[in-house]
Amino acid sequence: MEEFLKVLINVNFNGWAIVEQDMYPAPFDKPLLFSKRTYEYLEYIGMVKTDSFGIK
Repeated sequence: MEEFLKVLINVNFNGWAIVEQDMYPAPFDKPLLFSKRTYEYLEYIGMVKTDSFGIK
């Protein structure tokens, strides 16, 4: 994802992206945990941006 982010920066991408993580079958209590971890990683590498209203 870090290399992908570099490409987006190099082409001056300024839009939306959707990240999908398939992990089924999975226990019902696990997807939220993995989603939070993935979101925190994307935020850490700078892929999650806050708009002018403070919404991520």
